[in-house]
Amino acid sequence: MEKILSISIACYNVEKTLRETLEPLTASGVLDALDVMIVDDGSRDKTAEIALEYQNRFRYIMVDEYQD
Repeated sequence: MEKILSISIACYNVEKTLRETLEPLTASGVLDALDVMIVDDGSRDKTAEIALEYQNRFRYIMVDEYQD
């Protein structure tokens, strides 16, 4: 399927809302038509862990982590 939209999600300490943001994308049935990039800007909570969980589950989700 051709990609119709690229979505970039900038994150910093959003473990409480990241799943809430990603679930509608994964449940919509159009994930194959999307490129989703999650950019974690050095979060100190479980944001990166959650983002990587979604990357492992869905091949069209990519995670870029800022490292100190």
